[in-house]
Amino acid sequence: MKTEILNGYINKRLNSVIRHIKSYEKNENSKHLHQIRVNIKKIKAMLSFAGYVFDKKYQINKIRKLFQKAGEIRELQLNIKLLEGLGNPPDKIILQLRIKEKFLNEIFTSNISNYLKNIKKIRNEISLPTMTAKKGLLKNLLEKR
Repeated sequence: MKTEILNGYINKRLNSVIRHIKSYEKNENSKHLHQIRVNIKKIKAMLSFAGYVFDKKYQINKIRKLFQKAGEIRELQLNIKLLEGLGNPPDKIILQLRIKEKFLNEIFTSNISNYLKNIKKIRNEISLPTMTAKKGLLKNLLEKR
């Protein structure tokens, strides 16, 4: 069975973002923030590719804030982990970073319903041209350009 590859890929990534947002809301595990950002990057890359191939601009401004806010928290988490790995960790700095992380987490989780609404809006707004998987599809598309 042939599947519509471009929209299917975007929808799969959007579903993954939704799943990781909901999981992060439950347990605030940093891997979920990481996966939110990875999936948004993949969506941006696919839309950039589609824009190049079909000579049309696709934007996902509605989830840019989600990407940025998740990145702020993720950066703090990585910095805390890095500092904790030092032989003599600077406890005062780590405490300050944890306080900031907690504050940003509260803001992030309070906006989850807005993030989910924006993802649904994007799903409804973005419609890439229908294409099915065929051998040499990518090569043919790029040769046309």
